[in-house]
Amino acid sequence: MAQFTRVNGDLQPVLRLDSESFTNNGANAVVDGAVVQPQGPKLDFFTATANGALTTTEIAAGVQAIQQLGIIHMYQYDDESNDTLSFAIYPSGQYSTADLVVALEGAGWANAVTVTDSATFSS
Repeated sequence: MAQFTRVNGDLQPVLRLDSESFTNNGANAVVDGAVVQPQGPKLDFFTATANGALTTTEIAAGVQAIQQLGIIHMYQYDDESNDTLSFAIYPSGQYSTADLVVALEGAGWANAVTVTDSATFSS
């Protein structure tokens, strides 16, 4: 599994009522030089298009192969004549489309997988 340094805020603005061990050191307990990114990690978006239909086993293997490179924040599978998997992954800037093609083909997806560096999610 990929690993990266977390970039979280240090003001502790969230109160956790569901944890007996939670402590808040104060609303102004800041640390010098700490990066604050309150909206969460920056994501990279990709769409992987298979060469044909995928089985559920192949889809699961593809998701696991991607997660060996990084962390999938969200994904969407679309059952088309050439099945697609759109996903957002972090940490940002760590993966190329070529890296993802190699990972997916190694996971059993048919050769000629196409990966683009954009994704569209539908509701």
